[in-house]
Amino acid sequence: MTYIVHPTAIIDPGATMGEGTRIWHWVHVCAGARIGARCSLGQNVFVGNRVVIGDNVKVQNNVSIYDNVTLYRDLQDELVPAVRREPES
Repeated sequence: MTYIVHPTAIIDPGATMGEGTRIWHWVHVCAGARIGARCSLGQNVFVGNRVVIGDNVKVQNNVSIYDNVTLYRDLQDELVPAVRREPES
């Protein structure tokens, strides 16, 4: 798969990235995260371990997405009602 990662970004081993996704400055994606195709994670974004981001999602700068959150496909980050938090088991 091909995706673009800025040299300052940290992608932990075990994280998955979709085709054409762009990861910008100072982003941290934790090991269990799944990022879809053609996504954009802006500067200084944090993505937790149990996060799923669907295809075509744009997350703007300085956003933190913590464990047990799913962002559905084709979303811009201002569409907050589309975020679902799974209950912890």
